[in-house]
Amino acid sequence: MSAFKTAEDMAGDIARKIEKGEWPGGYRLPPERELAATYGLARNTVRRALDQLDDRVVRLVGRGTYVKSLAAKGTAEFEHWDAALHLAIFRAAKNALLVDYCEAINAARNQPHWYRLKQRSLTEERRRRYDSDHSAIVAALLQRDAEAARRLQHVHLARVRDNLMSLS
Repeated sequence: MSAFKTAEDMAGDIARKIEKGEWPGGYRLPPERELAATYGLARNTVRRALDQLDDRVVRLVGRGTYVKSLAAKGTAEFEHWDAALHLAIFRAAKNALLVDYCEAINAARNQPHWYRLKQRSLTEERRRRYDSDHSAIVAALLQRDAEAARRLQHVHLARVRDNLMSLS
């Protein structure tokens, strides 16, 4: 008989696998039917367990469930990956004007003044919020939901602007 009786049991076991590195960032979890068989639980219980892990996994309808990668270490690394994400999104859009625009902004981001501004504005809570924003935007793009991606990007950029402007 399985030791897993509830969604909480399953969520706890998956969280432990993520924390131990058995299931690293980017790892695709087995499909729900396999998780149900492995844990001896019904698929609706598996879904409830995955819902409890929404801060650790991203679920893409028809594509699978993936472990989220950890946030970068330090402001410089965060800035690097933040800039790379935005550039990747523009490149995926195959819009040369947007790519040029993003590269120009990234050049400005590499200036000492921008870096000092980001260091002053980037709290741990804001980094988590930005990471969550980014995950939601990427999920919308992967689901080909342009309207949701546009709305989420607008909210994200407004949040970044407000955080930076609150320092002046």
